[in-house]
Order: sequence, then structure tokens, then C-alpha cells
Amino acid sequence: MKTHVLHITFVQIVAHGVLKITWDDDYQGLVDLHSFIARGKVFAPLQNPEYFKAVRVDRYGHSIYWGEEDNEDVDFSCDGLREMAEEHAKFHPDAKTRGD
Repeated sequence: MKTHVLHITFVQIVAHGVLKITWDDDYQGLVDLHSFIARGKVFAPLQNPEYFKAVRVDRYGHSIYWGEEDNEDVDFSCDGLREMAEEHAKFHPDAKTRGD
């Protein structure tokens, strides 16, 4: 049985702390990172709205990150973000789509 490995294809800033992420299976979902940002410590740089806007998808689509590729300050995995997006969609059904 062949299993599809998900990859992130696009990330968009919705608001400070909130991202809209697209995966290669055409699923789009919202991810709210406010609870992580509020923790500070390793997530402290994300408290700066300008820094938050510098989010990038890694070259293989396995994560999003802030900082320099291969030397990320903060990163989140593809699978973890998908779980967060699907959990968010349970409570906000309009927050997920398949394609546009």
C-alpha cells in the first residue's frame, strides 16, 4: 500500500500569528500560532510582526521556517501544521478548503 507523503506548497500570512497553508493534496487550512508565540523562549522572535512576515516553505515542503534555510530560528513540521489546521477546521468549518 502506497502512502502519500504530504508537502507544503504555499504559505500566506492571514494576520500576525495566523497562516493559511496549502498542501500538495490541494488542502488549504488556517493555522493559529498565537499559543506558541505567547510561550516566548524559542518562539520569541515570532512576536515581532515584521519577522513573522518572513515565513518561508523549506525547499522540500517538509516544514515552514523563519531564519536562514539549514539554520532556522523557528520551524514547524508539515505534519504538525496539518494536524493543527484540521483541528482548527473542526471548530471553524469555513477554515478549510480543497483547492480554490
